[in-house]
Amino acid sequence: MELTVLSAMAGWDFDHAAEQMREWDLSWVDLWGEIYGEPIDALSQAAAERAAATLEAADLTAPLPRVANLDDTVEIGEEAFREKHLAALDRALASARILRPKYVRLIAGRFSAVSPGGSNVGASSVTSPGWPQRTAKHRRILDAGFLPTIENEADSCFLATPQEFIEFFDWLPHRYRA
Repeated sequence: MELTVLSAMAGWDFDHAAEQMREWDLSWVDLWGEIYGEPIDALSQAAAERAAATLEAADLTAPLPRVANLDDTVEIGEEAFREKHLAALDRALASARILRPKYVRLIAGRFSAVSPGGSNVGASSVTSPGWPQRTAKHRRILDAGFLPTIENEADSCFLATPQEFIEFFDWLPHRYRA
């Protein structure tokens, strides 16, 4: 079993935080927030290379960086979503190629209002205007050599109940399962 903490929990200065996590005898770090003053999902090549060197020197692995750019409502529609998010995902994947995580984590899509008692999975099916662009993101992540994973925040996300988790995994095509 591995324990991980958010990188910022060990300090906002990434070099110091990496040293602190080594002192805590951790081997995994959950990259979150900013590194060297840049958002983790939009690191420049220089910042990503510096972070990778810092992680290697501290003998740390970052298996799961947070890519928050999926954090949006499913109702915005496919064209708006593509315009707003796909270029940001490409920038995040460029950093991931340098940091070499196993997974790329996306924040689950959300509804502007969660349906009490109903199933949000049904509303987010392939017929939903929000779903095709999300599967496009998953394909891009897979094509880049990483496994996509979804972080589901408790409030407003489309997986709000245990039953919705079951429905989601029943609906999810096998090719998207790790």
